[in-house]
Amino acid sequence: MNKKGLTLVEVICAIAVLAILAVVAVPIVTRTISREKSKSDNLQEANIKAAAENYMADHLGVDIDPNSSGGLITLRGLANEGYLDSELKDPKTANRYDLDHSTVRVEKVGSEYKYTVILVTN
Repeated sequence: MNKKGLTLVEVICAIAVLAILAVVAVPIVTRTISREKSKSDNLQEANIKAAAENYMADHLGVDIDPNSSGGLITLRGLANEGYLDSELKDPKTANRYDLDHSTVRVEKVGSEYKYTVILVTN
């Protein structure tokens, strides 16, 4: 007997195995991607804060009065001065940030500065 191809039962079993693997794998992959995008978002925010801190160290008293309660630095200003890349994108949506409306709020708290990042996408 010369057997060519697969029987219907064999094809159904193969499809069932693939379906079970998909049911198990898809949620795990989705969670992992979401978690990594969140980590990337936090890392990008930390990089923006570091850029603002470097900016403040270089421009202390020039653009933001250290005796005031604080001020705003736009991402465009940080990018123009070379502290940030001008092609920043939201890791979760891949939309570019609006550099003119995304800001870092700098507030003086005692003798230190507090940095709050406010990001707006296009």
